Amino acid sequence: MSLSQVVQRTPWLMAGLSLPLQLYRKHRIYQERMFFETMDRLSVAIDQDVSVSLPEYGGSFFLSPQSHLFRRIGRTGTYEPEVLDHFVQHIRPDADVVDVGANIGFFTVGAASRLTSGRVLAIEPTSGAYKRLCSNIERNGFKERVIAFRGVASSAPGEIEIKTVPGREEYSSVGDLAHPAIRGRAEAVLEIVPAETIDNLVSKHALHPSVIKIDVEGAETMVFRGAERTMREHKPVIISEICEEMLVELGSSRRELVDLIESRGYEVRSMSDHRANGAKRDGEIICFPRSG
Repeated sequence: MSLSQVVQRTPWLMAGLSLPLQLYRKHRIYQERMFFETMDRLSVAIDQDVSVSLPEYGGSFFLSPQSHLFRRIGRTGTYEPEVLDHFVQHIRPDADVVDVGANIGFFTVGAASRLTSGRVLAIEPTSGAYKRLCSNIERNGFKERVIAFRGVASSAPGEIEIKTVPGREEYSSVGDLAHPAIRGRAEAVLEIVPAETIDNLVSKHALHPSVIKIDVEGAETMVFRGAERTMREHKPVIISEICEEMLVELGSSRRELVDLIESRGYEVRSMSDHRANGAKRDGEIICFPRSG
């Protein structure tokens, strides 16, 4: 029996721990509030991009002090370690990588640092993030190993309007800004950018991807629709964010997305517990091609 079960089944022990637990929770809430207030003051006081070193991602990176990426790194010292662990497990040094929604380049540089003859296709639509992406690729010495495309990965070629918040491009969306961290708290800037399919980009650059990472704030279904040939011919492992609220905002759903992926001969698993339940919860999914 676990300690928590013992406590739950012992009324006098629960009563005795009630006050200390309440005080502990209040202290944690206070610490959280103080941290975010400090980061808010810093983001206003710092008048230029800051540089952070993330060895696990293969280098150092310029990012906006207004970015919530800056907050997350300031709080934990890293960025999405679980996603990175799964991501690098499926990189083959002699194969290629596609980073959809590359933002300022954490996963792009992280992949490039682990490749030998392979290349990275980094797809990022917003002007602010794309500028930092290119700068971070160059400063870490991977300019020859990365193909940077400024645009949106879509279901068909063309142009598309994207909404973004300068300095917080990680929340950019081809629909309304639906992420809870930004919705209703900032004014969106509109940018019209090229749209292209992953299939066309992979073919154009003669890529053979072993892994694709997708983080596009609810536009995942659109991205997968434009990757049918790539999935069929190259069978990459695909890591993607999945969020019902943001998918619905763009006219899709978690169920529709998972059905689409499975129809391409893939098994969808939740990254958090590795069960085949990608349609049942928000978070990161990892998609494996079925054998045979």
